[in-house]
Order: sequence, then structure tokens, then C-alpha cells
Amino acid sequence: MRKGVSGQVTVFSAIIMVAVLILAGLLVDAARISVGRRIVKRSVGMAARSLLAEYSSRLKDDYGLFVMSVPEKYELQDRFEEYLASNLGIPCDEDFYNGSADLFGFRIERADVTPIYNLSENNITKKQILEYMKYRAPTELVEGFISKLTAMKDVGKMSDAYRQKVGIDKLLGSMDKSQQKLKKFIDGSGDGQDKFVNCFNSNDCWVSAFNEFNSLTGTLADIENSLGSLENSIKSVEQQLADLKNAAGKNGTNRADKNGTSRTGNNGSSRAGSGSDWSENGTSGLVGGDETEIDIRDDLKRELDSLKKERGQLDNTRRDTINKLNDLWNRIRNPLTSDFIKSNKAAMDEISKIAQKGEKAQLLIAELEKFLDDNFSDGEGEFSKGFKEQINTELSEIKELILEGQKAAAMMEKICGNISTLEEIVQKMDEIKRSCGGALPADGLPQELISLVSSYTGIDYDYSRPEKGDRKDDPRKGKADEVKDFIYEKLLKDVNYEAAGVAKEGLPSYTKVITENFEERDMEFIGSASAVSAAGGAGAKGVSYNGDFGNVGNDVDLYDEESEFQENVLGFISDIGSLASDQAVALRDSIYINEYIMGTFKNSVPVLVDGAGTVKDTNLHGVEKEKIETFYDSEVEYILHGQPSQKMNNIMTRGELLLVRFGLNTLHVYTDPAKRTKAATVATAVAGWWTGGAGIPVISNLIMAGWGMGEAVIDVADLMKGKSVPIYKMKGDWRLDIGISSQTGPKTDRRFYFNYHDYLRLFLLAVSEDTKLSRIEDLIQLNYCKAGGRNDFRMSDCRTCVRIEAEVSMKYLFITQPFVQKEIKTGDGRYLYKVLIYEGY
Repeated sequence: MRKGVSGQVTVFSAIIMVAVLILAGLLVDAARISVGRRIVKRSVGMAARSLLAEYSSRLKDDYGLFVMSVPEKYELQDRFEEYLASNLGIPCDEDFYNGSADLFGFRIERADVTPIYNLSENNITKKQILEYMKYRAPTELVEGFISKLTAMKDVGKMSDAYRQKVGIDKLLGSMDKSQQKLKKFIDGSGDGQDKFVNCFNSNDCWVSAFNEFNSLTGTLADIENSLGSLENSIKSVEQQLADLKNAAGKNGTNRADKNGTSRTGNNGSSRAGSGSDWSENGTSGLVGGDETEIDIRDDLKRELDSLKKERGQLDNTRRDTINKLNDLWNRIRNPLTSDFIKSNKAAMDEISKIAQKGEKAQLLIAELEKFLDDNFSDGEGEFSKGFKEQINTELSEIKELILEGQKAAAMMEKICGNISTLEEIVQKMDEIKRSCGGALPADGLPQELISLVSSYTGIDYDYSRPEKGDRKDDPRKGKADEVKDFIYEKLLKDVNYEAAGVAKEGLPSYTKVITENFEERDMEFIGSASAVSAAGGAGAKGVSYNGDFGNVGNDVDLYDEESEFQENVLGFISDIGSLASDQAVALRDSIYINEYIMGTFKNSVPVLVDGAGTVKDTNLHGVEKEKIETFYDSEVEYILHGQPSQKMNNIMTRGELLLVRFGLNTLHVYTDPAKRTKAATVATAVAGWWTGGAGIPVISNLIMAGWGMGEAVIDVADLMKGKSVPIYKMKGDWRLDIGISSQTGPKTDRRFYFNYHDYLRLFLLAVSEDTKLSRIEDLIQLNYCKAGGRNDFRMSDCRTCVRIEAEVSMKYLFITQPFVQKEIKTGDGRYLYKVLIYEGY
């Protein structure tokens, strides 16, 4: 090699070596950075899980819930840094380095630990319960209940159909009341006091009044003529007396008459015969001197008095005749005519109401028929055999009770004609009176009014009333009092959290502590949102009852045909039955939560009857619940109704039981031909006298409801003793004595029997998921406070997750520092890792 060349090779080789060393250093550091990132992230996760390993053992053992035992943030942060330092191999003192090599040189720059998500948040509680129940829910119990729930689905559809049928029957009952009114408006009530359509001109009363009026008009004319003649006679006599007096004055002779009055001496007046026939000039010669003159004058005065008296009598007769004519006029116009306009209009209104109700009934019948076709067409259910045919048969009978539109239109046409006739009569009478200046017509009423009266048409309305049988004992009698007495019988001792000094505002069902949203903080820390959402899917909705479970005794008014009680109960059962049609996941979650409740909390029946023996209620760990100390002894009942008072929760649960058993028993009565026939017979006997065929079905329903409630009291008494009763009874299961033997009838399969606990499961399905979870949280808090003898425990303090921001730095071995971004370097030039993690149970 030439001189000088070897130096160039050396320099070139050195340059190449430097580049290789730099590249190697960069590759090593890049590998360290990548490995370090994984180490830091894994170490942070392990430290977080180490924090979660310290959970509350009591909540876990008693309720299967995991919460961190250290809720304070500063303690969690100290422990986390300790765990993280151990995981990263960060030395605690200087001796740690002796004899060891640290390739990473980790250092904790910053750590922020925030406990989040608490047990007052329903989605958090639900998540833990479902996780817990996956391994503990007895499979055969869940499957058995689902089988029973399927039977409830069948019964629920029957309840919905019967509810619609009851609504139609009530509409018919309302129609019957309108028909009663219409019958009275057309044919009267039989007491002879009221005006009705068909009594117009009865016994020719209008024509008789017309003839009497015209006759009196003629009589009045004769009286007027007689009064005119009398007036002329009176004036003539008065003139004679005046002439006699004037003649005596001209003679100048005045003597005293027998009465001491002065008179004319020789110039008296005389008359022939009766004293009314005078000579042409009104005077004649004196006959027989002074005495004759006196007699003539006295006779004239007596005659004048007699004429005036006769005139007074005729005046009275005339006045009486005019009064009679006025009375007849008013009677003809008003009671005999105008009042019947009101009767016809009232009848027309009722026909319109009946027609409208009939149209509505037809629509409801069509809807029910469609419902039956849609829900009972694919084979027969366990309990619905023959149900569709039975209802369709009754619907056909109902259609015959509805007033047909054509018949109603014909009746309306006749009544409208009657109203026009009557209004025309009144109008003509008013015109006649106006033409006479407000006086009565001197010529009487015109004959054309008689023609109008003859055009009035009677209405033939066939409102048949069933014959009333012998008076029967009404099974509805005393049922409300019986229900009240039963509900309040043998209740558990009352416990009330308000009386115990617990403020409801401190319970999770009233006050929730919701975890804040960390998305903005996540974005600020690592540039992206990585929060684990605690929100779950939409929970199962509840079923509402349009009444008051705590006031069932007052709601049971089986005499009120307009009451919504029966329909509310049947609707409630129908809604519960429809829960079996929910989506599988929603139903599964709901059943898991319900089994958690039944397996964890107490209820009012701790012992069930199983054949000849008994079975005590135990929790999911096999411990008898009676031995566990709790705030309430009726915890499941609290979850159902949420009242502070244990007594009220038990009352409401009994009321709910009674209602469901009442509805199912009434449904059985309806589907039993013998009971249904007897109910119709009793309904006919106890119905009011005016109740017609359309009014019997609604009363029959109420009679069946009375039997259903009586049987329900027996059923619930058995349930409270731990016994089981059929979900839906067959003929052989009936126990109430109603005069029909049931011993030889078929009975329900034992698979479809419900005990008290099964009904609690059923009722829990009717409670919304959020409500159940909130009340579960209430009970855990109440029990925990009672067991610990303190009132400061809060479910909102029970944290189930941590959010951790960790910043860990690593030293550099080579010269990679200039190539690292500023944002991921510490102030002293170390490489910085940022880790955000959410870890929870």
C-alpha cells in the first residue's frame, strides 16, 4: 500500500465505524424505548390490579359485590406508587444498585389515581350482579320459572281479550241505560205522570180540547149577544125612569111618595103589561092617582135592578168562559203540544246516543275479533282451548242487542216528522193569536190543526226486558269489607326507615352520585379519549297498574258498572304476560337480577310447603335467611313497592296478589260454561226492573268478579302459608262454594302452580330495572348501617374502578436524545412515557 493511502483507509474506516456505532446505539435505544413502553404499561396495569385486590370482604361475601376498601384518593395514590415502583424495579435506596445493572433507569415522574364509578350508579350495580349470577343462578330454577312464565303469556293474552270484552259489555250497559230512557220517552214509565212520545193525543185528548175550545168560543159569542140585549134593556128602563121624572117636574106638583120622597101630583107615568111597553111618546095618562104612579116607579126600579143583576151574572159567565178559553189555549199549545216537542227531542237525542254507542261497539267487536284471530289462530295454548270460539259466540249474541243503524234511522225519521208537526201547530196558533192582536180568536181554532194532529206518528219500540227470576243472594255483597279485613290480617311488625332516623335523601334511590365524564381530560393527557363507558343497554321497562295496590279494599266496588277496576286488573295481568315476549337478552338479564334478589333478600314467607314437608328460604350460599340480621324482614316487598313502612309494603304486596288472583279466577269463571250460565241467571235476578238484555252482560261480569274475588281471598291465604296454587284454575281446582260441584272436574298440571316466591318473581318482572337496582342499593346500605351500628355508610362511597394517569421516565444510554420530541422528554432530558388506564371490577 502506498504511503498516504493507508491513512485514508483508516479515516474512512473510522467514519464507517462511527456511523455503525451511532446506528447501533440508535437501534438499541429504540428497542429500549419500545420495550420500556410495554414494561411501563404492564407495570401500571399490575399496580392498578393490586389496588383492586384490596376489596371489602363483607360486601363480597353477603352481596357478591366488589368495591375497593380504601376509598380515599391520597391513600390509593401512595399505594399505587409503591406498587408501580416495585413493578418497575425502581430502587428504594442506594444499596439497590450494588452488583446490578439497570438498563432502563425508570423514574416515576407523576401519578394521579382517581377512584370512579360507585354502587349508587345502577349500571355499575347491574354489571356486578349479572357477573355474580352467571355462576350462581340455579339453572333448573330459572328454566322452571321461564316455563311458568310461558304459561303466563297464554293467560295474559286471554286476559287482554277478556278485558276488551268487559269494555264492550260496559258499553252495552251504558247503551242499556240509554235504551231505558228511550223506552220511557216513547212509552212512559207507567206512573201516568210524565209526557212521552206515544201519549200525544191519547184518548183523543188533543181533539177533545180543540172541540171544547171551539164550543166555548161559540158560547162566548152567545154571551156577548145576550149582554148586548141586556145593555139595551137597561138603557131603556133607565130612560123611562128619567122621562117619568122629567114629566113630574113639568107639572110642578111634587108629593111625597110612600117612602117620603116628593113626586108630581097629577102628572105620573104609566106602562101597560110588564111596564116595558110604552106609548110612542113614552108617556100615557095617569091611572088611578098617586098610588099608581108610585107603583110604576117602583116596578121600574125593580126591573132595573133585575136587569143589572142579570148583566152581572152574564159578565161573570163571560169572564169565566174567557178564562177557560185561555186555559184551553195554553193547555193545547203547551202541555198538549209544545211539551211533546221536548219528549220527541229527548227521544231523538237518546236514539242518537244509542246509535253512536252501537257504532262504537261494532268497532270494538271488530277489534276484538281481529285480536282473537291474530293471537289464538296458531293452535291452542295450555289454558286457552275453546276460548276464541266462546268469545266469538258471545260477540254474535251481543251484535243482536245493538240497535241497527237502519232501524235507528227509521225511528229518527218518524220523530223528526213528529217534531215538525208539533212545531207547525204551535207556529199556527201563535200566528192566529198575533192576528187577533194578542186576543183569542172569536171564530175558534181552524180545522186544519186537526189534520196536522192526525199526521202525528206513534213509535213502535221493542225494548224487551228479561223476566226477573227469584231473588238471588248477590255474591258481591260484603266483598269489599272481606278484602279489607284480609289484607290487614296478621301483618308483620312494622319497621320504618324514616322512624329509625334515616333520611330518604341519603338513600341511593333518591340521590345518585354520577361519575363525571373524563373524555376532555383524556384528550388533554394522551390526545385521545380512552375512557371505558359504564353505560349499559336499556334496562327492562316496568308494568304499571292503573290503581293503588295499597287501597285495593276501597277499589273493590263490584256494584259500580262504570268502574275501571276489572279492566285495570286484567290489563295488568296482560302486561305481565307480555313480558314473556320480550327480547331474550332483556328477559335473561331481568330474570338474573330477580334471582339475585330472591336469593339474597328476605321476604314475608320464609317457609314454603313442599308436599308433606316444608322448605326454609336460604340465600345463594345456603344460609337460612331468617338467621341473617337485616333492617327489614320483608326486603323483597320493599323492592316491589319502595315504601318506608314495612307494613305498607306488605299491604301493597297482598293487594297485588289479590288483584292477580282475582283477575285469573274471574277469567276461569268466564271460561267455565256452568259458572257463566249461573252468573247470567243471578245477574238477571238482581238487576233493576228496567234493566234490559243489553244491561245483563255487565252485571253478569260483576257477579263473576264477586266469585273471583271470593276465591282470590282463599288463594292468597294459602300463599301466605307457603302453599302453592294453580296459575290458572281448571274446574277441579275451584274451592269457593257457589252451588256448583267441582270435585270431578279436571285439574291444572302441578308444573303450573305458583307459590308466594314465584309470585314475587312475577311481580319483580313488572318493576322497572332501574327501580329494582336502586332499591337493592337502598337495602344494602340500610343493612350495612344496621350491622355496623353507624349511619355514615353510603353506597356512593363504594368505588369499583380507578382511573390512573402515570408519567414514567427512562434514562438514555446513547445519543438518541436529540432525536426525541420535546413533548415526551423531561426537563433533564429523560425519555417520558404517559400511560392512561381504567381498571375496575
